[in-house]
Amino acid sequence: MNIKVLKTLEFDKIITRLETFAVSEGAKAEARALVPSSGLAAVKSAVTQTTDAVNMILRCTQPPFSEIRDVAPHLMRAEIGSALSIRELLDVARVMKSARLLKSYKNNDKSEEMTSISSLFSMLTADKEFEEMLLGNLLAEDEVADSASVELARIRRAMRKSADTVKNILNDFVRSAKFQKYLQETIITMRGDRYVLPVKAEHKGDVAGIVHDTSASGATLFIEPISVVTENNRLRELEGAEQDEILRILLEYTENTRQRRDIISQNYNIITELDFIFAKAKLSLDMNGHEPNISDNGAIDLKDARHPLLDKKTVVPINVTLGGDFDALIITGPNTGGKTVVLKTAGLLTLMVQAGLHIPVSSGSNIRVYENVFADIGDEQSIEQSLSTFSSHMKNIIDILNNVNDASLALFDELGAGTDPVEGAALAISIIENVRSRGAQLAATTHYSELKLYALTTAGVKNASCEFDVETLKPTYRLLIGIPGKSNAFAISKKLGLDEGIISAAAERLSEDKVKFEDVISELEKKREAVNSEHEEAVRVLSDAEQIKKSLKNEQDAMLNKSDEIVEKAKAEAQRILSEAKIKADGILEEVNDIRKNANEAGVQKRIVEVKTKLNRDIEETKVIKRPQNRRSIRAEEIKIGSTVEVIKLGTPAAVLSLPDSDGKLTVMAGVMKMTVNLRDIAKTDEKKADDPMIYIKNTGASLKTREAKTEIDLRGLMLEDALEQAEKFIDDATLLSLKQITVIHGKGTGVLRAGIHKMLKDDRRVKEFRLGRYGEGETGVTVITLH
Repeated sequence: MNIKVLKTLEFDKIITRLETFAVSEGAKAEARALVPSSGLAAVKSAVTQTTDAVNMILRCTQPPFSEIRDVAPHLMRAEIGSALSIRELLDVARVMKSARLLKSYKNNDKSEEMTSISSLFSMLTADKEFEEMLLGNLLAEDEVADSASVELARIRRAMRKSADTVKNILNDFVRSAKFQKYLQETIITMRGDRYVLPVKAEHKGDVAGIVHDTSASGATLFIEPISVVTENNRLRELEGAEQDEILRILLEYTENTRQRRDIISQNYNIITELDFIFAKAKLSLDMNGHEPNISDNGAIDLKDARHPLLDKKTVVPINVTLGGDFDALIITGPNTGGKTVVLKTAGLLTLMVQAGLHIPVSSGSNIRVYENVFADIGDEQSIEQSLSTFSSHMKNIIDILNNVNDASLALFDELGAGTDPVEGAALAISIIENVRSRGAQLAATTHYSELKLYALTTAGVKNASCEFDVETLKPTYRLLIGIPGKSNAFAISKKLGLDEGIISAAAERLSEDKVKFEDVISELEKKREAVNSEHEEAVRVLSDAEQIKKSLKNEQDAMLNKSDEIVEKAKAEAQRILSEAKIKADGILEEVNDIRKNANEAGVQKRIVEVKTKLNRDIEETKVIKRPQNRRSIRAEEIKIGSTVEVIKLGTPAAVLSLPDSDGKLTVMAGVMKMTVNLRDIAKTDEKKADDPMIYIKNTGASLKTREAKTEIDLRGLMLEDALEQAEKFIDDATLLSLKQITVIHGKGTGVLRAGIHKMLKDDRRVKEFRLGRYGEGETGVTVITLH
């Protein structure tokens, strides 16, 4: 990758932002070293890792990274047997703690999906015992806890006891009236790690002891009395023993570290890598980034792209396309209109993706991976080399032409500027043609009308412009692909108050071809505005239509719900009537049994006849049908596919599936039953309100087939007890509807549901026979039942 272009396109500023999101110094260093890759597989892998880290943050919040130091030097010292310092051992402990916390963070992720970073988490090794041994006993970079060893605790107890003895002896001197007059101050102090008293110089001979120091003025001597020398010596010995024991402990901890060298090293490397990956994810979330579609031979298609270094609250998103039908984009427009920003946005976002980063675009955007990205942007003249602006640009362009190939993207800002306009335009066109001949894609900004015309008349080259509002004299920063930029010099000058005579005189100096060209651009602009207006109107109309559709759907759902309520009420009423009929029938049967027990044969027969007559009368009175109040005959020409008719024999509505043939036959769907009927078998019914009541009348020959005839039931997923209950109810309904064959779907599974249902069917007298499904029927997952 061309390193010079990274600074030109401000990739280094993206790296600086990325570094702020890393926690550990290792991850920060990895961010500083990040450069774009030209390998498609490597780019896709790195971008996928960023995506997976973003998703994990959204699911589980931020991971618990901490500031860990590079432990590689510590591990090398441990390997050669050098005792690690307390600080170095604490560095090791923090790495182990960070590994444990990150592993716990991953374990708390409820998602079971394997991602590109799952393996990194799984490679972390936690050793809580080792971690707590270090952190629990090494309290600070210069402090070891008493609990580090039994011997250390004993030594420190002895040290405290010895120090107390020395202090007590010296306190006796301080409190003594005899000695107070010899002391400069009534305090105990230390010199050279030994407890001493500040004695006045003139009383040196009155306090027997060792002089350890003298004040700057010479007026005070710091004397260790003879009576505490022995105890002070013992204290020094204990301090030496303490240091020896601490060294032994550090050597022991160093050996424990050496034994875990590979684990610690791997943990550190993985934590650093994860920290870097999640830094990329945090950058993505900060700039509302997305993962684009990535290829190595496609086109750039950036939707709602924003330059990541501009304020995301104020920057105007742009749509940039390059490749596909055209390999060169010529961008025109006024100064400060955003042309250079377009180039930098396209170039920088390409580099960011090739570095494994997300970019601030809408989903569905495409990025191509290039072997090299070249850019000649900005005034890079060198004072030391005395190069003009034109010379500086030309030097960069020559370098680009020497290296560009069919896997390159070239970006030129104000191509051909800085010299004679005619020669500059001709040179710019030649450079563009040379770059295109090498198979590279390019985008260039210019003010030259010749390049606009070149783009209009050359296949594979397309115009684009940065929109400018003449009324407000401000750019809109919108990029218009396919529209060349119109020169607004006269319009802007007029708006600012320049004399119209001067403007008219200037206009007369324009060539006829120039005027015609500007007129063409003006006409294109008007057509574009008209198309935009029509598009906005179409979007508004479509939105209104969607709202109407949604409203109608809600009304339909409401009507269906109300209809279902009415059907449920009707079913409940029918059930009540049938229950009453059953009660009456049971009463009559009891009466028959009573007659048989208590009467003679002749009497029994007479009473039975009477009871049967009564039973038949009750049955006639309790039979129910649902009959439309407004049934009338229907003619063939009134039949339409999808219309609703009544099947007279069933007394139920049905939907028309086909038109009547020459014999008057047609196909209808009643509930789940598809049937062929004749015109004379159906009737037309007027639309009836959803809340019309069900009508119950005495039997006129209709049957219980008015119920919805379901021929199969799905019991998969139910507990056996619930499944048997539903299967029994299903057989009840099928029997009442006089169905001969029904199907129970129980699934293959463990076979428990199938076995339970088969056992129930064997004991059911209504079942004539049953079998498992054949090929095409569901095989062992269904049971086909034949009823009597």
